[in-house]
Amino acid sequence: MGKKFMLLSLLCIAASAVAGVFMAATPLLNVIGYESGAAAAIFISVVACILGVAAGRATRTADDAAAAPAVLSVNRAYMLSLAAGFASLASLASIIAAKTFFFDKCNIGTGFPIFAWIAVPTLIHTTAVGVFLGRRCSKRWTATLLFAAYFLLSAVATLMEFLLGQHQVVNNLIIGAFTMTGFNGWALVVPDSFYVYRILIMFFSVFFIGLAILARPGGGELSKTDHFIGWRNVVVPLVVFVACVVFVPDQTGFGSGRRTLDAELSETIDTGNAVIHFSPGAMTRDERRRAAAYTEWWLLRIRDALDMEQPWKVQIYLYRDSDQMERHTCARDFYFAQPWKQTLHIEKRSVGTEIMKHELTHVMMGAFGSGIFGTPYNMGAVEGIAVAVEEDLFRGADSQEKYAAALQAHVIAPGTQTISNAGFGATTMWKSYDMAGGFVGFLLYRYGPEKYEKYYAHTDAQKAYGKTLGGLNKEWYDWLAGIEVRPYVLKYVAHKYDDTAFPAFYKTRCPRVGSREKEEESPYRKVGALREEKKYDEAAALCGAYYAKNNDPEWLVRKARAHREAGEYQKMAAAARQASNAEKIQPGTKGRAYLLEAWAYAKLGDFAAAADALEALSEYGVYEPEYTEIALRIARRKGTNRILLCAYLHRAYSDAAYGKLLETAAALDPDFGIIYQQAAASIGKDTFRNIDGYLERFSELTEKFLKLSPGLNETKYDLLQRLGTAYLDARRYDEAVSTFNRMTGFAASGKDVYQARELAARAAFVGAYNSVEPRAETSPGGVEIDSP
Repeated sequence: MGKKFMLLSLLCIAASAVAGVFMAATPLLNVIGYESGAAAAIFISVVACILGVAAGRATRTADDAAAAPAVLSVNRAYMLSLAAGFASLASLASIIAAKTFFFDKCNIGTGFPIFAWIAVPTLIHTTAVGVFLGRRCSKRWTATLLFAAYFLLSAVATLMEFLLGQHQVVNNLIIGAFTMTGFNGWALVVPDSFYVYRILIMFFSVFFIGLAILARPGGGELSKTDHFIGWRNVVVPLVVFVACVVFVPDQTGFGSGRRTLDAELSETIDTGNAVIHFSPGAMTRDERRRAAAYTEWWLLRIRDALDMEQPWKVQIYLYRDSDQMERHTCARDFYFAQPWKQTLHIEKRSVGTEIMKHELTHVMMGAFGSGIFGTPYNMGAVEGIAVAVEEDLFRGADSQEKYAAALQAHVIAPGTQTISNAGFGATTMWKSYDMAGGFVGFLLYRYGPEKYEKYYAHTDAQKAYGKTLGGLNKEWYDWLAGIEVRPYVLKYVAHKYDDTAFPAFYKTRCPRVGSREKEEESPYRKVGALREEKKYDEAAALCGAYYAKNNDPEWLVRKARAHREAGEYQKMAAAARQASNAEKIQPGTKGRAYLLEAWAYAKLGDFAAAADALEALSEYGVYEPEYTEIALRIARRKGTNRILLCAYLHRAYSDAAYGKLLETAAALDPDFGIIYQQAAASIGKDTFRNIDGYLERFSELTEKFLKLSPGLNETKYDLLQRLGTAYLDARRYDEAVSTFNRMTGFAASGKDVYQARELAARAAFVGAYNSVEPRAETSPGGVEIDSP
């Protein structure tokens, strides 16, 4: 090793700098953190191997072999190549770090640790692999092929760990961790085993150094010291590796997590079409029956929607809470399915919600998927069908009004974009989910589930539909153009799907790592600190200064709030009015400005001006029409308006305090139906001795509201749904069915009628399921199974 190795090192450092420049110009990779760490690890593994092979080959020469024992020559080669590798990594990381800190003004301290834990162990490990291959292989191409095989083997091991286990964050030798929840903006949660695993990866470098010492290039003899140190380096890591795999695989990152999961979630319930796994003592008898009933209901609805038979029992892992789920899956507040294993992972609290239906749809669609994951390699196709079934987006024009509105407002994302991997994340994730669901819902509506199931298997639109994806998207647009859209829905959707207001995750500033500005330097923190210190005039003045600087009406809204807290209602009204009149203002900000203006006038006793502000809000159409209508009715109700309007617009009261205001208003104006709607929506179970008392009061307040308030059908619909759900939760199934059926009399659309009938059917199903005398059956975990 001499000038050639020095030149190679300089070339690697320069190549790493070029890679750093490329990454600094690439979204997500331009911020030091998980994504840049994974990309850097892949690149640096190649650099480390090149340097290690070159250094290892130098130890094969006769001059080098004669100069020192194998131990010394191999260690010298390893240290030199490692030093050059660290210099290469530093050149790459420094460019990204500089871009992150100086140009993007993002936080380095948040992302650098994970970057280092990913890239540094990879460098240390693959350098040792390179030294071994360089010393052992006489041909460079042989060393290259063997390293490529080793690289691919690590990927296969990660894949197998993912396929066999339940973790959404899987350890990987090269990139540190492959995460399914860290992409697309979800929080990156790594298990403790990740750090143990990365330490072990560095330690296992000793194994390859031992192999390099024992390689005997040219067939030469090794000294006793070389034999001893070489074999020691090989055997000790092997013993550690076997011990980790056999005794503590999940704790050290070498296991799939399956062993630990099955040990903790050891009890089961067989519902007939599913097996529910849960921790002993995690569910009461009633909760087990409820989980079984809802599981069967959702599976029935999915089979009906997809017109399919169920080919296998679904395995449902039901976690006690978010902490337990995160410990076993590395996913927090993120539920997921594994179609290739017919498995769903979800928390107990979400059993009766539509998210369970969504994830079960993924599992059921595994019957049609042809990939190794039981799905097509197309995230839009996978999520589109789950959203379409979850939200019943295939039930005609009533189910797709928001997409018709998105088309009119020019904020729609075409199916050609969302039904793909790259395009699916081109908007915010919730917009991508929504749009893919709308397009797939149309395909189900127009062509039925059978053709989509065929498309799902191969994602070939021409083969499944006889048309291109673009042609199908045009059909969707043409159909949407004929759907009538309510003005409120149009304005709401224009705001909700605005890509400039809600950019894709990779387009956000400082994704995941946050700004490097200190909290006390943040203008929002400064204003917040002044308000906490009750220096409201200073906070208002600072908001005014920020508005003068950047012309953002949000500061005027914050100024109005500061004046409100100071009791300066004239100034509050003026600031709010100035905000609502601003030319460039986000719809949500404008809506808050109108509400603050109405609030200020109400405090001043000018309810006519308050009503005018609410009328303007009604015409603007960002808030739900009946929310504004209720506010207007309160504003125009003499006597009670002084008591209720500000409390309604700005719930700065506890439920108990708000309840007292409602009682006072009811005594003053007992014929004002809005009072009873607000009271019904505010009462909680914990204020009653038993559930029957709660339901009796809830029902009484609801009936008064229905009798005394003309119109407001959507509010009546929603309140009856809440009452019906309360009856259902209390297992008063007949009353739940009756209440849900009453909702149809207040339905605003065919979609609402369908939803009401579905709720009634679900209540009847759950009631029938739980009314059958359960047969005594015992699960493998020893739990009595309550199933008909």
